[in-house]
Amino acid sequence: MSSNLRSITIEDLYKYKPVSHPRISPDGKRIAFVVTATDERTHKYRSSIWIVPVEGGEARQFTAGPANAHSPAWSLDGNWLAFVSCPPVAVEIVSQNGAPTATETAHTKPVQLSDAHDDPI
Repeated sequence: MSSNLRSITIEDLYKYKPVSHPRISPDGKRIAFVVTATDERTHKYRSSIWIVPVEGGEARQFTAGPANAHSPAWSLDGNWLAFVSCPPVAVEIVSQNGAPTATETAHTKPVQLSDAHDDPI
């Protein structure tokens, strides 16, 4: 056994940030994906959506804050990105340029799935 081996520590786990749910935009130029990290202070998982150009370059964080974001889905024209945000569970649709969404304009906040009933989101 090599003397360079050591046991995994909690600090090692904080550095581990798995990437999942890659979604390529309809024009094939961008990839939205989920990064999950462990909050060192609360010891809870935090998921956020990131976007990176397919041709390479720096990824940018698309969602941030206390809610976890996952399950990204592009609109057919690639100008909007829908995702699930929780808690509370809500579906959010956000423009690539940060413009207000139909959901934000109509409801001034994300629509909770439990409040949506048969109304379109």
